[in-house]
Amino acid sequence: MVLHAHRQVNPSISAYRTAVQLAPRSGRWRYLLARVLDVQGSEESLEQFAAAVLLLPSDPAVQLSFGNALLRFNRLAEAARSLQSAFDLSLQSSSQACIGLAQVAQAENRIEDAITWLEKGRSIAPQHGKIHALLAPLYQRAGKTEQASRALEEARRLPRDWPEHDSIFEDAMSRCRSLSILHQNAKTLLDRGDRASAVNEWNRILGLDPANLEANLQLANLFAEEKRWEEVRRHLERALQSRPDHLQALARLVHLERTLGRPEQALDGLRKMVWIEASADVTIELLSSLPAPMLRSLLLDAGLRGKWRVVADACCKIAERDPETKDLRELLVFSRMAAPDHSQSEATAALAEVRTASDTWGARRPLTWAARSLAASSCGKSEEAMECARTALQQARGVKGWADLVPILEHVLAQSTGPIDEEVPERSSSTKDDR
Repeated sequence: MVLHAHRQVNPSISAYRTAVQLAPRSGRWRYLLARVLDVQGSEESLEQFAAAVLLLPSDPAVQLSFGNALLRFNRLAEAARSLQSAFDLSLQSSSQACIGLAQVAQAENRIEDAITWLEKGRSIAPQHGKIHALLAPLYQRAGKTEQASRALEEARRLPRDWPEHDSIFEDAMSRCRSLSILHQNAKTLLDRGDRASAVNEWNRILGLDPANLEANLQLANLFAEEKRWEEVRRHLERALQSRPDHLQALARLVHLERTLGRPEQALDGLRKMVWIEASADVTIELLSSLPAPMLRSLLLDAGLRGKWRVVADACCKIAERDPETKDLRELLVFSRMAAPDHSQSEATAALAEVRTASDTWGARRPLTWAARSLAASSCGKSEEAMECARTALQQARGVKGWADLVPILEHVLAQSTGPIDEEVPERSSSTKDDR
């Protein structure tokens, strides 16, 4: 250890090998040997780290060092597992683990995930300048220019108390400055009417950063004006590699797929938008054009992913365009009742509404019966809840276009009422209640 401290690498390796031979069940010596081998860039370090992890599985320092070593050898999946273990084991090593996990995400071109990990690290260690320096170019790539500037300023302001500070900080400065200058040049050229030169500038940006959000969106705009649809798709897909949750890019991709007569691909894009934010205006605009069965299917699918409140908000916004749409009203009530945080007053109001709904909406409406079951269960009326759940499922199986939604109803209703016995004969739709 003295030799190691004085950076006597080869003598340190010999000494640690002897220690491992004398105490083969000691994870400490294998860990220290692995660290020295890692400094040399030796792949043997991975073997020694792996042995140390087996002997010291709960040591966050061992997991962290192993993860970083795997990352240097581009073994990304294994690195992510070890770094995640380090993050879970100790708050002290968590910020460093966040940096490693961000580097894994960046290597896999998951820019938003990389940003998320670094932001998590920043919340743990806000005075760690390296995190701010690493965040800046990622923010720039994601089109978050103001956040990139703030991150650079923080990196400049904070103490330079971490290794390779100057090289990382200068690299961040260079990347942000280069991208910013190229973006500004491209916009100036476009304003002057020189489209060809503007396209060249944005392509220069993509040469530095193939998934750059702003450059890809700008090029998609220009190629759309020229109806070069395959180029538009390529740049929109690249933009979404950088920001998978970018609703505007997804909406444009949906419009493009519709233009090209690819309804299934358009529906896939819209489904992603619903999962991200069903009640966003750009999503509502697209949802409002769908036939009722397709709309209901997409929204129920989003609800099943835990977004019942968002689905309810979406129903309200779509209903503003067509207040007479019965499908939306019953889906709204069902969504509110399926949300686990609904209040007792909401349940009481919903039960009163759906008990009379069959008079105005028609008796054979599975979702109305399902909403009534959930509301009755919340109001403590278990017998009514079970009977309505049974009716909802029986009707769903008999109504055209509902077969694929039966599993969703089964799942949601069973959470409220428990297992549903459908062998019991169906009662009249005028279910008795204790109003």
